[in-house]
Amino acid sequence: MKRKGNIKNHVSHLLFSICLFILLSFAFCLCGCGGDKDKAKQLVISGERILISLKSDSENFTKGFTDVQKLLESQKQISSTEISARLNMMDESAKRIVSGYIKARKEFSKVLGLKGVTDYANYSELRIKGLEKLTELTEKTLNYLHFVEEIVVRQEKGEEVDPVESFTRIQQFAKAFDQLSKEVDKLAEDANDLRKEKRLF
Repeated sequence: MKRKGNIKNHVSHLLFSICLFILLSFAFCLCGCGGDKDKAKQLVISGERILISLKSDSENFTKGFTDVQKLLESQKQISSTEISARLNMMDESAKRIVSGYIKARKEFSKVLGLKGVTDYANYSELRIKGLEKLTELTEKTLNYLHFVEEIVVRQEKGEEVDPVESFTRIQQFAKAFDQLSKEVDKLAEDANDLRKEKRLF
């Protein structure tokens, strides 16, 4: 399938967004706990460790995205079977990723209920917002790829596909994807800046 336009640049955004969260998680878990804010620090570390456990699924998800993108950019005719095989793998990875995001958010949310831990609470709020955006980004990525899969299937069946409508939908996905990626990156960077400024670890 050959299409007008692509979201090639957004692949790097997705990779950067996830890697930034993972790297921040590794940094946090290298620190020790101590002092009056042990509970808050332990909860945050628990949330970060959950994110670290998602590294393999996150890598598989982004690899699947990259593989499908390469297929779309190739000049050969694409079959729905080629796309479906990769999407099935991505769907399974996404389920585990989103489930992990939910668990991590619960740990960060517990920090918000503690007293006298303003800096850790602010950090946790940034991580919670970032994970909410990452969840949305993951879902929109799958929606985009399943839309492309639907177009390929329709073409294989000999059904007419409106190129203008398809291009418009793809552009809408690209715009939303780009905005979410930037928001995720900004939240991760803000969390890291707060960590350094307040010397949280």
